[in-house]
Amino acid sequence: MRGDDALVDTIFRSHHTILGRFTGGDRKDNSFTLQMPERHFVHVDAAAATDPDGRVLVSRFRRGDLLEVRGAWTGTDRLRASTVTVVTDREPSFCRNEARRGEMDADTTEREASEKAFLDRGDH
Repeated sequence: MRGDDALVDTIFRSHHTILGRFTGGDRKDNSFTLQMPERHFVHVDAAAATDPDGRVLVSRFRRGDLLEVRGAWTGTDRLRASTVTVVTDREPSFCRNEARRGEMDADTTEREASEKAFLDRGDH
């Protein structure tokens, strides 16, 4: 990106970072739908996007994965992604430790099963 383009981007904020759940994708054109809060859906074009492992492949995402997507809006509810990061399993350990302090093993197992069921469910 050229310096003047970066300056315009900084001023007008055409690039955005959004967070949502992966609901399904199209392997052919490497695009997917992201569910935002209040049942709002955004179509994401990830053909030129990268992730920490290199090029984004929609086939790697699981239904319900929490994704952080950075890109530029190309229309209403359409985003061209530049980077996509899966943040489902990136909860800091100090948060997990604080949440579990004083919890019995059976309670931990039950809560983790409930959280996994929520993440695996496709209609949230």
